[in-house]
Amino acid sequence: ATCGIHACARTTDSGCFNKSCSHPDLNGKSTRDKVDVSAVPPISRPDAATTRDVDLQVPPFFAQFQLATQFSFTGPRQAERADQHRAQLAELLKCFVGSLLEGCSAQVVHDDGRLTSCVIVLDRGISQLQLQVGSVERVVALADVHTVRDINTIQDDPVFEGSAAKYFVDELCAMVGLRGNQFVTFKFRTVPTREFFVLSFNALLLACSNG
Repeated sequence: ATCGIHACARTTDSGCFNKSCSHPDLNGKSTRDKVDVSAVPPISRPDAATTRDVDLQVPPFFAQFQLATQFSFTGPRQAERADQHRAQLAELLKCFVGSLLEGCSAQVVHDDGRLTSCVIVLDRGISQLQLQVGSVERVVALADVHTVRDINTIQDDPVFEGSAAKYFVDELCAMVGLRGNQFVTFKFRTVPTREFFVLSFNALLLACSNG
């Protein structure tokens, strides 16, 4: 298993092997009561034509959240800062879900390096992704997604390591691992967008697995 939020290292039941990973929700605690995806307000899903050039919306406090994960929660205000971190994670996840409900643009990286524009849409039941490529639509159930990685963590997964697509992956790419040793690679326009996608998608998977 990997660190459910950061995908930064392999873990055991007692927590993350990466000692610099100080996220309070990685130490054997459930996110069931901390991330409420039902709090996202209803959004009317537009068609693919209106969302083709809309990037995944990264909250302005995302950089601050990332910085906070680099430090341990110690001292007299440890509990308070941990609570603030959890609240920020919940807000990040709400922003992520809201953006995907509207639909966001990305590119699919093929095994030969070709790029195809697509629109990623999350259904209202928060159970599946709809990948729209022109007039073609592919549905990916969240239950079939086992991990989301970036260029720094693909070496931990033999599925990605054995693929020709790894030669075309860069810091803008996120690899979504699926059941049956399959995966789809998305390329975003900026590094912060990719970082937000990887962290938030892993958090969403963890929240869904906890019910």
